[in-house]
Amino acid sequence: STNQNDAPASLPRVYLRWKSFSRPYFRQFAFSGSGVVASVSGTKISVKLASIGGPVYYATVIDGIPGPRFAVGKKDDSTPQIINIASGLSDSIHRVEIYRDNEVAEPISVFLGFFDGTIVKTSAPVANYNFEIIGDSLSVGYGILGVEYHPNDKNDPSLHCPRTNENTSWFHTYGAIAARYFNAQVSTVAWSGWGISRGYGGAPDNLIPTIYSTLLGKWSDVSYSFSTTMDVILINLKGNDWVLN
Repeated sequence: STNQNDAPASLPRVYLRWKSFSRPYFRQFAFSGSGVVASVSGTKISVKLASIGGPVYYATVIDGIPGPRFAVGKKDDSTPQIINIASGLSDSIHRVEIYRDNEVAEPISVFLGFFDGTIVKTSAPVANYNFEIIGDSLSVGYGILGVEYHPNDKNDPSLHCPRTNENTSWFHTYGAIAARYFNAQVSTVAWSGWGISRGYGGAPDNLIPTIYSTLLGKWSDVSYSFSTTMDVILINLKGNDWVLN
């Protein structure tokens, strides 16, 4: 049956930065690497997600093994989708991780629960450490899955690899890799082209400090509680402050 588990006490833990509404299974998240981590049972795992305003890619990990990467949403269609991320599993408890793989500049993600018989059993195991990455395109994986030839011919489009949501991947960044190695959860507050005192090309408003205390970046002025104590904080900024004069 296509029914979500309706025990509010069993809601999965949503990574670090999320906004809760009156509906018990409604969660919004926007920063790179935010998402859902839960312990669930069932031989099949399906999740319901929506992306408000356009396609957003998600990375998955099932029992410590990277699973399928998929996109949800279209430019003019934010209809929720039920995505099967695993099947043929043993009938036991599995650790499920679902991460937003695109940056906060892209449409908001909405988590609407697990479906298709996937039952949330317990909260996910607690991570050993809490990391925070504060940065720009290097920290969100801007175009990291793409291939571009260097030196290239600017007049030959076939030699260029424009950034897209498909080839941008937080999951493949240094911060995400380090977090997996140390069993840490990581909060990534980053935006491509943004800086500390100015953004790329001198943009006066593209400043990371203006979104640092928010839950959803520019999409909401709701403040983050800072209830989580960080063990490591890495600031990887200033490249955009200096580039182009």
